[in-house]
Amino acid sequence: MRSGKKVTTSCSVSHSCPSDPPHITWNYRGILNSQSQEQTKDPPQIEVASSCTSAILVVTCLCKVNSHPASYIKWWGSDPSKELHNTSIETNGSLTIGTLQGILGFTDTVHCSASNSEGSSTLTLQVPHNGKLIYISIAVSALVVTITGISIWIMKRKCRIEQNATHLKTEMNVTPSQADSQRYMQGHPCVKIAAEILTCYRAS
Repeated sequence: MRSGKKVTTSCSVSHSCPSDPPHITWNYRGILNSQSQEQTKDPPQIEVASSCTSAILVVTCLCKVNSHPASYIKWWGSDPSKELHNTSIETNGSLTIGTLQGILGFTDTVHCSASNSEGSSTLTLQVPHNGKLIYISIAVSALVVTITGISIWIMKRKCRIEQNATHLKTEMNVTPSQADSQRYMQGHPCVKIAAEILTCYRAS
């Protein structure tokens, strides 16, 4: 090693934690010259610790992925073409955590897919069915059906009443009363003549 000449040095470290690799720094005479950067690239590996939990109506699923570079995570249910969007992603080093949270209905499984430039991986997660969730969903459905039925009955009854009122009003405007008919008949000339003839006939 000579002063003023370029020197190439290397430093290697063995470790067993891909999600938290060691950081290597170089110091010369107490001055930080450079900091190590991870050069290896790994395809996504979804941890078996990934799972789903439920609390009343809300289901929360976590998809934990080790990869480098960081992975893009997406979710879907029974139909792969319909991606679920109630999601968030957090990245810490080579660990990426995707979170799916929302009301998933009565689906039994959801699928987590992680991908980066090195490859992709998919894991199917079981959705736990909370007993309270089922009962609440049934109760809500029954309530909606009941309210809908009552609303339809009220609307039909209101329409029927309005139709009857309109029909009655039309009859009152068109059909004369009995008193009006009698007054009309008494004042008619033909009726007067017929009455005089009947009187003469009775007198004879």
